[in-house]
Formats: sequence, C-alpha cells, structure tokens
Amino acid sequence: MMCQICNDYPATIHITEIINDNKTELHICAECGKQKGIIGKKITFSLGDLVSGIIEEKTNVKTDELQVKKCSFCKMTFEKMRKIAKLGCVHDIGVFGEWLEPFIEKIHGSSQHVGKTPKQINQEAKKDIELAKLKKELQEAVKKEDYESAARLRDKIKNFGQNK
Repeated sequence: MMCQICNDYPATIHITEIINDNKTELHICAECGKQKGIIGKKITFSLGDLVSGIIEEKTNVKTDELQVKKCSFCKMTFEKMRKIAKLGCVHDIGVFGEWLEPFIEKIHGSSQHVGKTPKQINQEAKKDIELAKLKKELQEAVKKEDYESAARLRDKIKNFGQNK
C-alpha cells in the first residue's frame, strides 16, 4: 500500500481513529510521518487513563465524581486506584464495584469468573452453576430486548427445575 499523502513510498505508518463508531484510517510513509510530526512524537497515557476512559464511557460518570468516594478500610480513592491500576484492599470492590464492573466486563467479557470446575464437584453444584448461567443469559436477553431468546431461556429454566 502506498502513502496516502505523497503516493511515492510504501506506507509504513498505519493510523486508525475511531470516534463515535466512525472509523478513519490513514496510511503514510516514514518521510510524511516526519513532516507531519507523527514520528518522534511521544504519545503517553497510563493504564489508569485507559481504565478511566472505559469507566466514563460505560457508566456516564465522570471520574471527578469518583474522587470524593473513598474506601473506609484502606482509604483508597478511585482516582488513586485509577492511577496505579490496582485495588487497595478486598473492600474496594464493594465501594467502587458499580464503576469497576463495566471495565471488567469490557476486558474479560463477563464480570463473573467462569473457570474450570473442580473434578470433585458434585452434580447438584454443577446444576446450580448451569442454572445461574441460564438466568444471567436471560437477563442479558431481556436487557437487549431479544424477547424470543428470553422466552426460550425462560422455558429452559422452567424445565431445568423439573429435571433437577
């Protein structure tokens, strides 16, 4: 692919910008990158800035509002947690959970850990896990207003109880 500015050299710099779901791509050569000030420009942002941006996007809560909130156990503020990208103690989940959950879901796809099941787990516990999964899927279907899937899941849950 050739440089979109000069059309003389192969594009070695590829920039993608996404604003309000509108994707813009620019492919330029190193020489044009130097002229435009793209090469040699140091772009810095912290993991905390990334966390903050995702939280603001998902919750519509500005991080200024979260600076006031503080964990009563470790005295961690949301701003400090955002900067160091670590929780201060186990109680921070309870204090900041509603703002952290969208971030965790965006990274992991779910806010609930779903890992391997121990081999020793009994059948009753396996059924409980499966039922909880179905109920979560039902909530998501209703939230998305996918009523056909919601009805199917509701029936599955209803029948699940009879098979138990």
